[in-house]
Amino acid sequence: MDFQAFAKYMLCEDDMSYYGVGENRLGYEMKLTFPTYRGTFLCNVTDLSVYVDGRLAPNKDYRICVNGNWYTMDETDTAYKEYWFTGDKAVLRILDEEPPAPGEHEVRVVMTYKVPYTGYFGSYMVNTRECTKKLQLVSESVTDETGGGKHDPGDFCCEELKIGACIYSYAKLFFEKEYDVAALVKEAKENGFTGITIVAAQFAENYPHIKDEWLYALKAAMEKYGMDAVSWEAYIDMGMRNDRDLTEEEILEFTRNDIVYAKKAGFRMVKTQQSISPQLFAKMLPFCKKMGVKLCIEIHFPHNIHLPLWQEYLKIMAESDGYLGIAPDMSIFQNYPHKLHIDQAFNDPQCRKEKIQQILREWDVKKGVEVLETMDLNEREKMYGKEFYEKNGVPSDPEDLKLMLPYSHMLHGKFYYLGEDETDPCIPYEEIMKIVKDYGYKGYITAEYEGHHFSTEEDERVQMTRYQSMLRRLL
Repeated sequence: MDFQAFAKYMLCEDDMSYYGVGENRLGYEMKLTFPTYRGTFLCNVTDLSVYVDGRLAPNKDYRICVNGNWYTMDETDTAYKEYWFTGDKAVLRILDEEPPAPGEHEVRVVMTYKVPYTGYFGSYMVNTRECTKKLQLVSESVTDETGGGKHDPGDFCCEELKIGACIYSYAKLFFEKEYDVAALVKEAKENGFTGITIVAAQFAENYPHIKDEWLYALKAAMEKYGMDAVSWEAYIDMGMRNDRDLTEEEILEFTRNDIVYAKKAGFRMVKTQQSISPQLFAKMLPFCKKMGVKLCIEIHFPHNIHLPLWQEYLKIMAESDGYLGIAPDMSIFQNYPHKLHIDQAFNDPQCRKEKIQQILREWDVKKGVEVLETMDLNEREKMYGKEFYEKNGVPSDPEDLKLMLPYSHMLHGKFYYLGEDETDPCIPYEEIMKIVKDYGYKGYITAEYEGHHFSTEEDERVQMTRYQSMLRRLL
């Protein structure tokens, strides 16, 4: 039969290895080559089965890496631009939290593939090839390759309230390539912060398939500057595909991946978003315990803690042994438009300054957006008025923080602009910090400057300095 001779090369002689972090084994890996004289497009691999000691590993647990790019087997169907080159070794990862024991195993791989140039037959040739070999599964644990510094970024204990920096705050410096991630860690240290959070989708190279080298470099930077690894900040990009939203299993996998990345980089906490339903949030508990990583959900404007959804989350947190928690974002308490948003309206040529001033002068969160109907506003002025009320017109009571602090893994110190007086006229930090202080909260509040969504003219470093000064005064 044609194309059989190269089948013996399909399963490489390389030892199998465990996938995971340290002693936490999450699966195992082997290497494959495409079993014929030429390469193929990954989408042409239509089926793959792996048997270890006669036991079939479920296809849904396979992850294959070609040219540095990772795919589930479902995703390979559309990987027509991914060419698996002649003789190149792909990594096949099999997710299994109870993987085979170290030692020798009989591995059998069966692959079915379409031959893409054979359409001239009237139909395409489809071949099935298999290869069986005895391979060693090596017992070495996965180790990281940081500089071995004396400071372990994830090994910190908060006996008091500490102030950290969300390096998300330095968006312009990073976007304009003025600072890299290590320089931002240094900047936060020199600015007096003791720990950082990092948004993976903003900073991590090769996101969402982040390479170990980048993770270990981040950990090394935190070690070098003596910074605590406060939180790995994750996104759940539900709409990353145009044909459908992510499935529940895909959401869980993205979350598990973020926990693995966080652990490798030295973080012992991941902040996620409420796209993870209460049911999926609860399902993450065993994995969090296995990895020793906490998982918290950010509560952000326009939500409030009294919604049924958040009451359900709180019940799950209360029964999680401290692994599942909440990250209150101070935007939920914002009760007045901030300067940069107001300046946008003032500088808009379609707006009359006196009308924007009227909106602010007659500001009333009790009446809400309906108060605009009593004013003679043009469409552009109404747009700003509605934005002001949508973002600031339904603030939570600062007293609500008392319901969240028992489950708070950290506090997100949101702010948009602070003037030279180092006070925030939009978010009632005086009330908030008194509640935090009286409660005796021990943990991080991380400064999160978000003015860069409205203006890139402000110096983020100055804003972060002012925020830290405000907090220290209030504490």
